[in-house]
Amino acid sequence: MQLFTATGIAGIPLLVLSLVIGALILRAVTLLVRGRKADLFSLLFWGFAAAVLGFLAQCAGLYRALTAISTATEISPEVVATGFARSFVSTLWGSGLLMLAAVAWVLLRILGRSLPVRSMESQGGGSWGN
Repeated sequence: MQLFTATGIAGIPLLVLSLVIGALILRAVTLLVRGRKADLFSLLFWGFAAAVLGFLAQCAGLYRALTAISTATEISPEVVATGFARSFVSTLWGSGLLMLAAVAWVLLRILGRSLPVRSMESQGGGSWGN
């Protein structure tokens, strides 16, 4: 629960993006193992979206921390350090999701090249134009 309080408003969207990226990885692995082509660029898109969301959440957290510091009459260095440390959680989470998506993208591309890809005609499905 501390993870969501540290990330602020971006915690739930980052959790949703974590689930989306995980589902996309599982879907791509399933398609490639079955010999079908998988769209891997959506992994990179959602990974970059998570990184951008993490960065924007850090900016919002730093703004809140600096606003609180500017209005305080007395403040300890521990409070300042804790505020700055908490603002980095969302950035680390978003960057971690980007790294996971990028590594999965590379590995799945290698896996996709090593496995034979069956066409729709060989699976019993024809093209729409016929």
